[in-house]
Amino acid sequence: MRLQPLCILPVALLAAVPASAQTIVPLVLQGDSVAGIGLVTGIQRVAINDNGDWVVEVDTDNANTALDEVILKNGTLYQQQGIPIAQPAGASLNDFLGQSLRTNNADVAFIWSLNGTAGGTTDNQGVYMNQQLVIQKGTTPMGAVWNPGTVYSSFSWAKLNTANQLCLRGFNNDPISTPTNDYYVSIIQLDGANNPVSETVAAQSGQILPGQVDGVNTVRTSQDSSGFNNLGHVIYGVSLVSTAPTATNSIVYLWDGSTNTLLAQKGMPSPVAGRNWSDLLSPEMALNDAGDWLIKDKLDGAAATADIIAKNGAKFIQGGDTLPSIGGVFAFTSFVNAPVSLTNAGNVCWYGDWNDPVLTVDTGIFLDYDLLVQEGVTTNSNGFTFNALLTAGISATAGQNNLLYVSPNGRYVIFSARQSNNVFGAFLLDRGLPITSFCSGDGSGTACPCANAGGPGRGCANSVDPTGAVLTTTGSGSVSSADLVLVSTGMGNSSCLFFQGTTQVAAGAGAIFGDGLRCAGGNITRLGTKQVFGGTASFPGAGDPSIAVKGMIPVGGGVTDYYQCWYRNAGPFCTSSTFNLTNGIAVPWVP
Repeated sequence: MRLQPLCILPVALLAAVPASAQTIVPLVLQGDSVAGIGLVTGIQRVAINDNGDWVVEVDTDNANTALDEVILKNGTLYQQQGIPIAQPAGASLNDFLGQSLRTNNADVAFIWSLNGTAGGTTDNQGVYMNQQLVIQKGTTPMGAVWNPGTVYSSFSWAKLNTANQLCLRGFNNDPISTPTNDYYVSIIQLDGANNPVSETVAAQSGQILPGQVDGVNTVRTSQDSSGFNNLGHVIYGVSLVSTAPTATNSIVYLWDGSTNTLLAQKGMPSPVAGRNWSDLLSPEMALNDAGDWLIKDKLDGAAATADIIAKNGAKFIQGGDTLPSIGGVFAFTSFVNAPVSLTNAGNVCWYGDWNDPVLTVDTGIFLDYDLLVQEGVTTNSNGFTFNALLTAGISATAGQNNLLYVSPNGRYVIFSARQSNNVFGAFLLDRGLPITSFCSGDGSGTACPCANAGGPGRGCANSVDPTGAVLTTTGSGSVSSADLVLVSTGMGNSSCLFFQGTTQVAAGAGAIFGDGLRCAGGNITRLGTKQVFGGTASFPGAGDPSIAVKGMIPVGGGVTDYYQCWYRNAGPFCTSSTFNLTNGIAVPWVP
């Protein structure tokens, strides 16, 4: 928690955010003191990882503008603009150009511009891993595609993954190619000491990508116009050479480590029938480890319905759409130039603005279709609501880029906002520990009893659904929120039993039971029997106690329980048994 609102330096200040459900705490506020430097006046960039480690880049009121920007990491001063650095010798840090946190630890990749380098303007940028210089402007790239004499000329962004790879965007000075400045997106493999050992170029200026007749002109410069996952795959945007038709000259591609696949192109059909992609000049994009991808940009045609977020080539949300979470009667008008991000489970984090005539409550931050933070409504731990979201400074519209992300495990959302007392800052929403699925009948664990494997993440196949029944949840694992609901689908219209266990059977692989697998074991609590309608049933329903109450979960949480749904499946199928089960769900309970 924020214990010292006027001092950011103590390590104890939010070093690693403790477990709590659905809480929003300020990380850095306007007016906070960065000891020896000044008071916070602006937010530049934010980042978060699965452990709750965070990075925030801020401006201060230091009278020397060459010293006024700093990076804070977990509440501690990490780096300051203008100070001498160890590498390269004799240089000082001029400015911060971008940063990326590794998802499973606190390593950070940076791009810094430098002063005082030996070569002046020829070597005044560097790519850093933590404080270690990895690649410097003016050095020779390793990729086989570069001609002799090529040097790194500029860097725009670097993204870091758990395979010790950097995804790098910039341009090189290639004395042979035309144009001389070759824009590129490449993957740099680092060794255990974070030294670069190889480079794979996904795209570069002049390259003719699949589906095109004209070569690449530039790669999109914005850090949010790309995505990089732990498999080394990249989603990125390019423009084509100036001779290409302007109606088709901006494109989005996915590099899978060996092949580029066209995902979207200006003037080509979009996920909405009868509408084509518009400019694709500054798309926001994301990519997760499961291969899910997002593109947020605009369609041609009516402006009121031009904004769109597409997921895996299908419409996720569009301007003009509504959601129950915003009242079901208002329509989205814009998704602005805010980042989109993905959890590894495929959840989408995004920002939306809708046409509520009450303008003080008409914007919000969403995870999938759930409204997490609403302007004028949601309260943080300081007791204030927010009167503007994704702000970088005093202006309600300043910022937006680089100011909203969800951690890959879905637990944390970091964002900038302005409180109702007109103090802005960076904030962290802790959604609690992630609820996960286990013990699928898809062959990943114990085999189903008669080769009746179900679909990925589901139970074993049954007589009405060859993919099996699936157990999912809505709400959170918070005892106090009491909003967790178990939902089972893919069953026959008979009856089912939701139950809770204290252990995973066979370490989560499950054991054969009827036509399916028993996943939840130990001390069993029968939560409730429900009638199935349309293949679906849920618990709790109207008049039922919450799962936390029925399952006798301690008020303080701190336990993980396991849930499953048993259902009748009387039709001739598989064994002589007349029942089957869903996959299991693990819920780590928090207060």
